Amino acid sequence: MPITKSTDLTNSVVTRYEKAYYLLAAQEPGIWAQFVDWQEPITAGNGGSSFDYPIYGELDPVEDALTEDADVTPSIITDGNVTVTPYEYGATVARTKVAELKSRTNLATIMGEQVARNRIKSIDRIIRRGACGRGSQRPTQTLHVDGSVAMSSLTAASDADVITWNFLNELCMHAESLGIEPIDGENFVAVIHPLLEYDLKRLAEWKNVGYYQVKDNIFRGEVGMLGNVRFVKSRLGRVYLGSGTAVQAATTLSAAANKGATTVTVASATGLTAGDYITIGTVETESVAPSNNLEQCLITNVSGTTLTIRANGVGGGFGLRFDHAAGESVVEAYNVAAIPIIGKNSIIGVYAQEAGQYGVPKLKTGLDYLDRFAYMGWWWYGGLGVINKNLLLGKCAVSKWMLGYN
Repeated sequence: MPITKSTDLTNSVVTRYEKAYYLLAAQEPGIWAQFVDWQEPITAGNGGSSFDYPIYGELDPVEDALTEDADVTPSIITDGNVTVTPYEYGATVARTKVAELKSRTNLATIMGEQVARNRIKSIDRIIRRGACGRGSQRPTQTLHVDGSVAMSSLTAASDADVITWNFLNELCMHAESLGIEPIDGENFVAVIHPLLEYDLKRLAEWKNVGYYQVKDNIFRGEVGMLGNVRFVKSRLGRVYLGSGTAVQAATTLSAAANKGATTVTVASATGLTAGDYITIGTVETESVAPSNNLEQCLITNVSGTTLTIRANGVGGGFGLRFDHAAGESVVEAYNVAAIPIIGKNSIIGVYAQEAGQYGVPKLKTGLDYLDRFAYMGWWWYGGLGVINKNLLLGKCAVSKWMLGYN
């Protein structure tokens, strides 16, 4: 009996394209700004190329009794300074009128959400750089869990190089000895990456939020406490990808690889197997800043010198997130996590009154004769400074790897 099947209706049975959409990458509120000592906003006629804040040290303690018939010798007050230089930051996207009319989704809404997320993430990274350093620029008091001075000596293959109760106690001991004032009167705070949270939660002394009391409110993103440190988790906690001890000799890309690629070709694949994590790009050292395209990915197959990889790619794919040139470094090495011990007045921030602490969105139309182009973006004018005696930076190896960049 003749019967119409779906395969017969080639013009009627077609893909239905929905208007619903999904934005990739989790939407996160700003984390780092809540630990900045923001100064009075900058206004027109009240600015400067930089802002210099004086810092005064404490007087020498007195233990000797005064001499009855002699005057007291005055103490000399010592001072220092921290300079905060503000800069402009921003980003923009644009669309044509034709793109708006032909799109099955509301481009204005999508672009607006993307720009808002980019604004928060970018300013958090700017603040983070001051607290966790980058390349040769880092807090004076930077301490490694093993007492070394190079991140390349940190390895998760040794229990001595991952986070320990003793190391956290050591960081708090140094912070208290330096006179860093706890952020809530009793405890310090540290913004950490989920990779470090994983290791922290394996320690018997770890306390989740709800199992301890603090004098003030729980911080945005706070996940737990260990010792006298309250930990705030964020994807923008600092991880130095591939900066730890190399598992084996590094190699290089023998050919360029574009973003979205799921395979890369290396000069040598010796020692690399499926299941290994590799870091592509210039890794950070104590003297070298990381490349902007540094990313970590998982090897899923090895065929000669061709590696099939899984990464946190653009869009919905699992290819590379960035473009990479031939000759870039490829290394299988441990990751290193930052533990910034933050107290009161550790980080000083300035910002323009019209920009706010997290920038402002911008929408521009009518810049062309026929009003066909629209621009959406964000703008911020601000800067950060670190009082080195009020901030400590600890570093340790972490036991896990990740897909993506930091």
